[in-house]
Amino acid sequence: MQYFGMLEHYIYRRRVYTFAFIQCSSVKIFNMTLRKFFYFGLVSIVLSSCSSKVEIEEDRGYHLYFLHSLPEQIRSFENRYSENDVDASCADLFVYVISLERASIGYTTPQPYYIDGDKGIEQQIRDYLDPNGDKYNGTMPIPVFYNTEGCKQIHISLYDKDDTFLSDLTELSRFHYVTGASSSSDEVGMNLLIDTSKKLLGKIAIGTTIQEYLAYNPMVFALAHFIFPDLSKAAFDNGNYVKVEIELNDGTIISGCSLKEQQ
Repeated sequence: MQYFGMLEHYIYRRRVYTFAFIQCSSVKIFNMTLRKFFYFGLVSIVLSSCSSKVEIEEDRGYHLYFLHSLPEQIRSFENRYSENDVDASCADLFVYVISLERASIGYTTPQPYYIDGDKGIEQQIRDYLDPNGDKYNGTMPIPVFYNTEGCKQIHISLYDKDDTFLSDLTELSRFHYVTGASSSSDEVGMNLLIDTSKKLLGKIAIGTTIQEYLAYNPMVFALAHFIFPDLSKAAFDNGNYVKVEIELNDGTIISGCSLKEQQ
């Protein structure tokens, strides 16, 4: 089975308000946030079977919702962390590695595309994030994106508004995610470290460099958040932007330029 649809995912730095409507033959998920705007698309996923009615009234907590992407494009966003999460002056970058949109029946524009899930990987993630099986049993979905293509190289570069190269940020980049009371649900499935043998190694440790990450022979991440401890947020001012380039194990190179969050 292939997943077609759209995901409308508006991310606010610390709060996520998710509305889920579940039917026996289809699932439509709207993941919306307030004030801080990030448009990712709207997901409607058609399921081939459903054996029982879902009682959404009984448990209003979260559940893990897996989305298996193909690493075909990169979308990245600048300075998403608030001063409550990291040093207020520190620049950061949120990176999606996802499938290209495809035509979908019922929609006039191409929609995000997902492929069959890898059940073995998904069970490892579930066991890791919820080892007792009692944490994510609710009805509000937390998207957990993942890819299953090996990652060979990652380069992050800074350009000015005239597309002139300014500096290589690769060695300055550090993986990061928020933990504790200030973390939001969109951080739960972030920075997952899966190697090319399809073994989940946990999360990419906070502070990990890109070279340290590559030493694990990883599957390319689907979602990651980088901080640049030695780079001011102001580095992204005046039209400056970041270009992210990733080379996969098969030689494919994908790239994308960063966007600014709308205020």
